[in-house]
Amino acid sequence: MLKTRETRVEERKEEKRSEKRDRILRSAEAAIFLDKGFHAASMNEIAEAANVSTPHLYNFYASKAALALAVQLKMGQETFDALKTAMSAGEKNP
Repeated sequence: MLKTRETRVEERKEEKRSEKRDRILRSAEAAIFLDKGFHAASMNEIAEAANVSTPHLYNFYASKAALALAVQLKMGQETFDALKTAMSAGEKNP
C-alpha cells in the first residue's frame, strides 16, 4: 500500500518527536540526574543540555518527577535487555 504524502509527513513528525524525546532522556540521565542528583537538577538545565527550550521540555514531560520516572524506566529497560542478551548468549555457549 502506498503511503500518502500526509502519512509520510506525520511519520516524519513523529520520528523527530521521538528523537527529541530520546535526546531529552539522555541529557537528563547523563548530564543532570546522575551528575547532580534529582533535587539539585532543574528543568532549565535539562532543557539546555538537551538543546530545547524549557517550555518545549514541558510539552514532553509535565514535571521533573515525570521526567525522572521516564529516565528510570529507560534505564530499567536497558538493564533488562542487557540481562536478556547475556542469558541467551549463555544458553548458546554453556
